[in-house]
Amino acid sequence: MQIVEYHEKLLPSLTRLINQHIAAIPPGFTLSEDEVGQIIRGGGSLWLLHFPEEREPYSTGTICVLEHREVVAAAQWTLPKEADGIFTLEWILSDPKSWLPLKTLLHLLEKQVEMSGCRSIECGRFSFGVGWPGLPTTWKHIIDGMRDAGYRQSQTWLIMQGETSIHATLTPPPSDGLRFYWNMNKPSLEWDVTAYRGDILLGECQVWGIPPHLEDRPDLADWATVEYLGVEPPFHRQGFGRRLLAEQMRFHARRGIQHFIVWAQTDNLAARKLNESLGFAYGPELAVMEKSS
Repeated sequence: MQIVEYHEKLLPSLTRLINQHIAAIPPGFTLSEDEVGQIIRGGGSLWLLHFPEEREPYSTGTICVLEHREVVAAAQWTLPKEADGIFTLEWILSDPKSWLPLKTLLHLLEKQVEMSGCRSIECGRFSFGVGWPGLPTTWKHIIDGMRDAGYRQSQTWLIMQGETSIHATLTPPPSDGLRFYWNMNKPSLEWDVTAYRGDILLGECQVWGIPPHLEDRPDLADWATVEYLGVEPPFHRQGFGRRLLAEQMRFHARRGIQHFIVWAQTDNLAARKLNESLGFAYGPELAVMEKSS
């Protein structure tokens, strides 16, 4: 077994390992070597389009574990320049056929955390996906390995996916004084709709396009993700969340978007029921892992 910093000669092997993991996760795609290389070079900057306030100095590293010259485990991290910050795992992968490479990799990450003086390790949005928070629990070998290394699962989410087409031709319900206001930031791939009755805010729903490092792919051009859906507490359980999400689906259907992905926390039964009512189907769960140093 050999531990090395990532270099481009490892790209074919690393791409195979990545595609082995992501092909079965919605929207179900694989990446080319060029795309993998670009994402690795992007490091922690991939999500700054949506979070410009987090544009702070950071450093990044990528490490691979090799067996017989093949990448069998790998991870990329970012950490802030200041001490006592958060060590963010941008992605972590390992071959399910062997536990030792992952154990070795996690040990090396622990050493990196110690040297950096960071207070904790946290999972970021998975760089090779379309915005997944954490790691799919179908990657049981990784989740179990991280638990054995002292990580805890701080959050659990569900991937749910739905089709916009069934809402495209439906007549919207009577407004009942309800007004929708749009804030569209196309350069940032964000579409935000708020619902008001008079001057009273009822709720908000924000949709993101496929991440910019993947948006040019033809097979992902008709997908979008629901980043946020919230209703003000006095107006819960009155159908406003459903109307906001349906409004987004109608709007994006007219744009040619056919598929929506939404993340719902597993214990948020109201959100899951709402998504089901709009035709969303269940995909895999997602585990957000963290560890205090």
